[in-house]
Amino acid sequence: MLPALGTNPIGINIDASVGGRNLDPIRPPKHCMVTCDHIYDSLYYFTRAWGVLTSIVLAGVGVDFIYHGRFPGYWLIAYAVTIFLVETLWVLTLFLKLTVRPDHRIWQIWKYCSLIDDWKKSPLYIFMGLMTMYKPYKLWLVYLAGGCTVLLGFLHLSMSMFHKILRRRKKKDHRSGQSDLDSLESRFEEITEVLDDGIPDPIPGSSVSLSDSLRPDHDSVLEI
Repeated sequence: MLPALGTNPIGINIDASVGGRNLDPIRPPKHCMVTCDHIYDSLYYFTRAWGVLTSIVLAGVGVDFIYHGRFPGYWLIAYAVTIFLVETLWVLTLFLKLTVRPDHRIWQIWKYCSLIDDWKKSPLYIFMGLMTMYKPYKLWLVYLAGGCTVLLGFLHLSMSMFHKILRRRKKKDHRSGQSDLDSLESRFEEITEVLDDGIPDPIPGSSVSLSDSLRPDHDSVLEI
């Protein structure tokens, strides 16, 4: 008959030795990180598209102001050009990476141009939006342009905060995964030590190993 599942052929109760260690259950994979990454990507692309749309609306309102002889229209066009350049700054950075060597002198100047990034755009955009709605001149498109600009500032602020939260969580998960790997290696070493202690020693004065002693004798098999 086959031996019991809890005991192997050499008489070691593996379930008792290993089960008595109270091993912690394996944690289920966290799906929140994947979901948060997708949310951040969607927010990133939506903010970029919203920035270009805001610059177009501001430019349209500025042209309308200039057409009716109102001086603030030039300020609105300047706001539109500034927002468009800041929102498309990553395109210029990518173009420079593809065309200019990393040791070129232009990178020393370009790093100052790229200082306005992440949450630093938010105060500038909110200020532009409030100044746009300061004198609407009975034109409802002014409130639309100013509201789009203020919303763009809050979008950049929320995206920056979301990015910082994601970085902290990823660092925390990396540390916990490293500790789980270390604990798994230590448990493996404990189990191997238990198995080594439970294996019986060979008969003293005999050159027959344990594996040879477990093999049946051919003569005894023939007699049976």
